[in-house]
Amino acid sequence: MSLVRQSDFESFLCTSMMPAKYKSAVFSIQAFNVELASIPARCSSRQSRHGRIEFWKEVVHGIYKGNIPEHPVAVTLAESALKYKLSKRWLLDLVEARRHWLGAEEYRSLRIMEDYFERTFSTVLYLILQICNVEQSEAIRAAGHLGKALGLVNSIRSVPHLAAERKILLPLDLLKLHNFTEFGGQLEDSSKWATVIRDIADHADRHVSEARKLTKTILKQAYPALLFAVVVDHHLALLRRYNYDVFNAETRRTSLSLVFSLCKQRLFQFL
Repeated sequence: MSLVRQSDFESFLCTSMMPAKYKSAVFSIQAFNVELASIPARCSSRQSRHGRIEFWKEVVHGIYKGNIPEHPVAVTLAESALKYKLSKRWLLDLVEARRHWLGAEEYRSLRIMEDYFERTFSTVLYLILQICNVEQSEAIRAAGHLGKALGLVNSIRSVPHLAAERKILLPLDLLKLHNFTEFGGQLEDSSKWATVIRDIADHADRHVSEARKLTKTILKQAYPALLFAVVVDHHLALLRRYNYDVFNAETRRTSLSLVFSLCKQRLFQFL
């Protein structure tokens, strides 16, 4: 739980709002995802990164063979995987998606970017649905859309940090469409970024809208996975309020309004 709180506070907030019986298992999935996502930052060499990925691959295989290493995240993940019969394929998908994108410096297209987000963000939501004992196809489709929306919002929020290192990790087809081919000028020139950011935000909004369309037929017990739509809504609203100026710190703030919205959804469920 502390690992998720320190590394992914908004996932921590969402998980904290879930029914008590699911929290421990969901936190174990979130912690596993944090471990995988943090590998590039924590491992300085290509060899050590791939070694760490291989470690987590072996952890997943070991869970289903009864061979679990003495690692706190591995132990809690194993407990959840065995208790809720979590999909080994989805756990391995998380590992292999991270392996594929180790050291990646570009997405050639929005479709490729969204495919990656489905294998990471959406897969976490698929596993949460399994914890909630939901196999309904509509719920899985909604989680697929929502995961892509979460990934797109996350990519927008990472722009200032990456731009400070003179990196642009946004879809090349959209950058080309908006004639955004090089930095030039001040990195914080909002007019240079706004059209690209707005386009990506619009795609995220469409995905969360598609997820909402499916909620009329989705089982109530699926709502913990869909709670993450509140995070997407929160950040898209901030982007609109500040004219898609991603360098304005207010667009990246986790405010009390997000906490209030999550509490509201906990009471009234996904709307």
